[in-house]
Amino acid sequence: LVLSMKSSNVRIMVQSCMLLASRLSQEGLNYPLHLGVTEAADGEDGRLKSVVGIGALLARGIGDTIRVSLTEAPELEIPVAKAIAARFTHNHGEKQGYMHLPVDIEIRHETARNPVLSSAKGRIGGKNPPVVLLGYQQKVFHVEEDGKLTALDQPLLYINDTFAETPLPAIVEAVRQNNEAVIVAETKTDCTRRLIKALSTAGLNLPVILKSPIIVKNATDALIENALNPGNLLLDGLGEGVMLDADVLGIEDARRIGYGLLQATRRYISHAEYIACPSCGRTLFNIQQVLHKVKKRTKHLKGLKIAVMGCIVNGPGEMADADYGYVGAGHGKVTLYKGNRIMHRNVPESEAVDALIALIKDGDDWIDC
Repeated sequence: LVLSMKSSNVRIMVQSCMLLASRLSQEGLNYPLHLGVTEAADGEDGRLKSVVGIGALLARGIGDTIRVSLTEAPELEIPVAKAIAARFTHNHGEKQGYMHLPVDIEIRHETARNPVLSSAKGRIGGKNPPVVLLGYQQKVFHVEEDGKLTALDQPLLYINDTFAETPLPAIVEAVRQNNEAVIVAETKTDCTRRLIKALSTAGLNLPVILKSPIIVKNATDALIENALNPGNLLLDGLGEGVMLDADVLGIEDARRIGYGLLQATRRYISHAEYIACPSCGRTLFNIQQVLHKVKKRTKHLKGLKIAVMGCIVNGPGEMADADYGYVGAGHGKVTLYKGNRIMHRNVPESEAVDALIALIKDGDDWIDC
């Protein structure tokens, strides 16, 4: 047997697999585990959710096989899965492979971690929502959801991977001397965890902004690397935001990846979330086109979860936590859901997207753009 526990909610997927791995260990069972974020939808959101969830578990030493599930042509799932696997394996010869990146042992000691609320520095930390910062033309900006840039006033204290070679007390003392700064941790995940824990123990609850230590050349690599780290840390409630290099990515790509990462880890919700299956032989409509139409008209509905599912066999169960659902019911027919309740059966496919929008409006969940 190979065991798998999947969810479209990344947090639930990661926690479930951790519980399963723990219980198997307690029972002395050594079944391999298959990892995947199911019904992750498409585009950058689907990729971010998949990489965050699968990567967080591989970093814990959990998982033997993986599958990336996207509402796209099946062959487009493969490069994403290969990119994840490449970060954790190293090929040695044609048929041999072994763990390349070390497992983040530090996580294994955090059975009950209670995040400490940082002290606010301007709009960063404290009770403020997580932020997306951009490094651009030798300056640092706070970028809003709508793309507006505001120059950062707070002083920044950068801690990079030389931290691994520096005694931790020296780092803590350096932070103590810069007690009004915002920390930018550009380190490996285990180093960042130790840093945050040491600062908290010393009573230094400065906001920590997370930045990938990996230099990237394009948006595709930036998405993968940031979903792995800092995605792993954000998923555990660490960090008050993320920083990306807009000189390399451009302002729009950096903004979109930053907010997409916060959304995938459920740290900050900036747009609607979509649950959509990758299609199969039971899907009797073009699910990719329908998902695109639904997203185009509902993307602005912040916090709403909308499902587009291929059939009534697995659809209702796998979209169980969606607010609204569009589920194929046969040739040219669609069933619409609100929560887990059927609202309209056998809606003609040509009318179904409009009917879904009307259902959202009737449920008082619609806002104008």
